[in-house]
Amino acid sequence: MARILIIDDDPDVLRTLELFLTNQGHVVQTQENALKFLSDICIFRPDLVILDIMMPIMTGGTVYQGIRHEIGPHLPIIISSASRVSVRGEDPLLLHVPKSSELQKLTSAIEQLLHLAHQLNP
Repeated sequence: MARILIIDDDPDVLRTLELFLTNQGHVVQTQENALKFLSDICIFRPDLVILDIMMPIMTGGTVYQGIRHEIGPHLPIIISSASRVSVRGEDPLLLHVPKSSELQKLTSAIEQLLHLAHQLNP
């Protein structure tokens, strides 16, 4: 399966997603501190990032921009937020999945982005 990094300031969300995704066969690393995203990405080398938008100190939007600037356009990112955020732009490897969604929607988004990333970056 995939190596997935989850960045969220809510420890309950991190535990829930880690358990769910690990049970699906993914290798998961979680991070509550958004300031450490770059070192986590460089060390863990995820296939996909799940990112909360509303976090203290550094917003998910800032983390997203940092990933694109430092890592590049090839890393799939899922924005997972309880807020009514809209994902704009022309980034094909970016999706929004509301936190209130069923976990199956998250699974579908992960599969969709990983498949697309494989097509775009063979």
